[in-house]
Amino acid sequence: MSKNIKILDGHKKEGNKFIPPAKHLLNLSEISWTNDLLPELIWLGVLVQKLGLKKGIEYSSFMIATATEFSKSEKHFDFAFISSFRFLTSDETSALITKLKENKYYDELVDTLQNFINLYPENNPISFFVNSNISFDKSVAIKEFKEILTDCFNRHSKLATIIQTIVPYSKMRAGKLYYTANVEPPDYNAIVEDFESDNAKKAAGSARAFVNGNYGHIEDTITKEWAKYFWNNGLILEKLIIRTVTDKKFEYQGDDEFFCQIVKYEQYVDLALIKRWNAIPKDIYEHQVIEVLGAVLARQATLAKRSARNPENWDFHIGPILLRAMIDLHITLAWILTDPNSVTKKFIMYGLGQEKLKIEHFEDQNGSNEDKPLLDIMIEASKSWLSDQRYSFLTTVDVGSWTGHSTRDIAEKAGCRDLYRFAYSPFSSCTHSMWNHIGKFNVRFSDNALHKHLRIPFDPDIPPQSETLINSAKYLLKTFNAIDNYYELDSDDFNPVEFWYKFFESTPAGESGITSGSS
Repeated sequence: MSKNIKILDGHKKEGNKFIPPAKHLLNLSEISWTNDLLPELIWLGVLVQKLGLKKGIEYSSFMIATATEFSKSEKHFDFAFISSFRFLTSDETSALITKLKENKYYDELVDTLQNFINLYPENNPISFFVNSNISFDKSVAIKEFKEILTDCFNRHSKLATIIQTIVPYSKMRAGKLYYTANVEPPDYNAIVEDFESDNAKKAAGSARAFVNGNYGHIEDTITKEWAKYFWNNGLILEKLIIRTVTDKKFEYQGDDEFFCQIVKYEQYVDLALIKRWNAIPKDIYEHQVIEVLGAVLARQATLAKRSARNPENWDFHIGPILLRAMIDLHITLAWILTDPNSVTKKFIMYGLGQEKLKIEHFEDQNGSNEDKPLLDIMIEASKSWLSDQRYSFLTTVDVGSWTGHSTRDIAEKAGCRDLYRFAYSPFSSCTHSMWNHIGKFNVRFSDNALHKHLRIPFDPDIPPQSETLINSAKYLLKTFNAIDNYYELDSDDFNPVEFWYKFFESTPAGESGITSGSS
């Protein structure tokens, strides 16, 4: 463990967990740009993109400063965040509209924001701009808005940076943000004038930090109501369905009936996976649930298809390893389904922590000059994958079990006791090359009594066992059924076990080259 302590320098060890300094010293919490901040600030992106840079910044900052001026609430609000407008009284809203009209801003704001409000009509915080006389082409509005949203998805993009900069800029305009004489204010103009300059990058960093800090002060007050509605309304604007789960279909060129059946099986499995994923209820805000469930289903399908595709692995050497992996995955799914929202978060956080630990090991590796270019590529790829989901400096590393329990415990609690006892445990001996496996399958007795009939190395050529394929189909079916039962999906006739039984029953013995047996 000393190696881990050295690598995770500054982390505080609590049990099996290594807590990063930013959490145990500074008590920082992560604020999600995509989940929470983007829905709150996207209306600024609409104004900037459709009115142009100068006018968009002017109109939005004036509106924010004016709303700040008229708000008499004792609670702290920042009207750059759209949810804050929900807390204006009717008199305060009327005063805001009057001021906007006096300055000739109101009509253009209505024209510009109309499509956005029509796309997100339920409790839209700025619905006071609605004008029912303005025509609305939904398909055009969706296309335009998707382009703006796409431009803002990367928090460091120019448009995303500009709308974040509006937050401190409007605060200064409202007289709520000052810099003392000995503090040089960020050069926010540089972001507009020369986005790639050092001054712009410094100002952008300051703006992002300011946005996080301000949101942190008001997030409990404004709640996540708008952000949750915003993302889930996307499912209403456009359905989220998948039509394929592979980029290259397995094909067999020939007339061998058995291998043609494998191709049909892969197509059969893919269609069942697609049907279930499309039918599962989706919460885009709590996206980790559907992402993890989708990955688990796809992984189980991958293992089942690859098992079918490689009959040479249906023996007692490799077959149990594949089956053990499928059982392990099914137990994981069963545990996830005991509390999907909470458990999937733990599942992801554990995996991200393991990725962070891997990166630290790579960076600590004193590879030869010859290895360094490849190592650098691996490190950058891992860092990119991690940072897309979570800041590394806020990521805890857990070197224990991701569930906090043994596999046996979660199997018991998730209703998989018999599967653990009669399949997981026996197959584990093969997976871990334990004596009760290799002592049976990787040695044979010498035929010399002088040598006490010593066990000597042996690699028996065991013919493929059909039961290995049947078992892989059985575990795939159990996993798909678990999803069907949890979400009460309409049952269908998907039965991969029956698929293979029918084939083997109709195929004359020996023609397939597969031996019937138990694995």
